[in-house]
Amino acid sequence: MFCAKENSTKISQSKFIQPFLNETPNTLSGGELRIVEVLLIVYSKAEFILLDEPFHSLSPKTVTEIKTIIKQQTDKGFIVSDHQYHDVLDISDNISLLSDTHLKPIKDLTELKRFNYLPTTI
Repeated sequence: MFCAKENSTKISQSKFIQPFLNETPNTLSGGELRIVEVLLIVYSKAEFILLDEPFHSLSPKTVTEIKTIIKQQTDKGFIVSDHQYHDVLDISDNISLLSDTHLKPIKDLTELKRFNYLPTTI
């Protein structure tokens, strides 16, 4: 099974899933599909999870709640790749920037500016 019964219940009873629980995937919007994808992966049995752009196409309120769910998963390791750097910073213990074939440890926003990921005016 993809996830434990307890987590299956969490997914099916989630306020995000309830509105379209009985829909087929082809009737869901891109954002609704993203919610289903992220929740299925986050609540899976995997010990380590790679989330690529998990906040894309989601409303700010939904992003906030998804981040809370991710932070609650203390028994898993996450690698999150997303251009929404503020959202990634909010849920991360360690930050690295992949740039020019190098992985660079990041401590704060000033380093993102120094490595030219962010404009200096931010």
